[in-house]
Amino acid sequence: MSKFQPYLAVYIIVRQQQRILLLQRKNTGFDDGKWSLPAGHVEEGESALTAAIREAEEEIGIVIPSSALNLVYTLHRKSDERTYIDLWFETERFDGVPVNQEPDKCAGLMWK
Repeated sequence: MSKFQPYLAVYIIVRQQQRILLLQRKNTGFDDGKWSLPAGHVEEGESALTAAIREAEEEIGIVIPSSALNLVYTLHRKSDERTYIDLWFETERFDGVPVNQEPDKCAGLMWK
């Protein structure tokens, strides 16, 4: 039997004044056109917390202090090709103004 090695993904719930920041996916090959949270995969040697901070900066240009992120939800899911463990972090504290940093992968941002 082979060792179980799931993919690890992080999602960031960015809150401001009772609203959540969403981004619209495009050209990714997965759920294009749908609204999603900033998210991404944890890279080799990286902690989930560090990945969440990195993804927020890469995708929406904000800096989140590690002390401002709270783990709020965990999901184990299987697709046809892969098994994932998804971690949802939440924050209300961040530096900067959210902006679309990846226009090739994101059609826009929206507070909802």
